[in-house]
Amino acid sequence: MNDILLLLPEIVLLIFAFVIFILDLLWKKQPEKAGMFPVLALLGSLGAFAATIYLWVSGGVHLDIIATDYSNKIPMLAVDQFALFFKAYVALTLAFVSVIASDYVRARTPFKGEFYAMTLMAGLALMLVASSVNLVMIFLAFEFLSITSYLLTGYLRDDELS
Repeated sequence: MNDILLLLPEIVLLIFAFVIFILDLLWKKQPEKAGMFPVLALLGSLGAFAATIYLWVSGGVHLDIIATDYSNKIPMLAVDQFALFFKAYVALTLAFVSVIASDYVRARTPFKGEFYAMTLMAGLALMLVASSVNLVMIFLAFEFLSITSYLLTGYLRDDELS
């Protein structure tokens, strides 16, 4: 159970991203409720920041995600002060992006929920990159980041600049 708490910032971002996806699916016929998506993204990023501060105060340890057997564990993620610093930086950056991008997204596209959910997923990928200590995990985290970056790059598919 303590290992799950070490992934608390990532879990918070994942939960808020899925909540935004589900609410966007449910509110497709109600565009007036789309103003809640930047608020939810802001709450998710501030929640991840609060979880990171909680982990900073309590101290971090190595987290063994994959173990081949009980005598030979392969550490995949490290929750140390270095990783926590960058997780806090990513969470605050996500908070600023969700506030600043709200007018831009509102004016340019009818698909608002996907943008905020994908920015939270990109932040999740950046947090995984910051915590990775194994080359396989670094590769997987960068691939996750590249997929979300590709989706965000082509987000405005009708715009020539996108």
